[in-house]
Amino acid sequence: MVTSVVNIHKKERCDIYIGRTKDDPMHFGNPYSLGKSAITSLSRPDRYTCLLAFHDWITGRADINVEPERRAWIWDNLDLLKGKKLGCFCHPLVCHGDIYRVLLGEITLEEVLDPIRPKPKAPEPDQVCLF
Repeated sequence: MVTSVVNIHKKERCDIYIGRTKDDPMHFGNPYSLGKSAITSLSRPDRYTCLLAFHDWITGRADINVEPERRAWIWDNLDLLKGKKLGCFCHPLVCHGDIYRVLLGEITLEEVLDPIRPKPKAPEPDQVCLF
């Protein structure tokens, strides 16, 4: 059975809630939000930046030391997500639930990030493009 992400705002039934919660320090929520965040100097990082930061965090990139105990807990409990309906507020937009599907081996990181990857800016008319 394939893992899926559903929108709990739309009252879609989920098996496991993967959003942030203050009730339990060990949860599947993304520590990086689209609101003001420590991951960038931008006041509102975009979805691509947040998901890339989540992927780097959850895969243990050495220079990211945010909530290491919770990251370890997620890895210890990752198999609980396999084949389940993951409840989040983002779906149908791409979200960290899709990164969990990457970690479970169901889809690739490129499949998640390519549709939301920022497009390169077109050169100004008076600039010469060498590529």
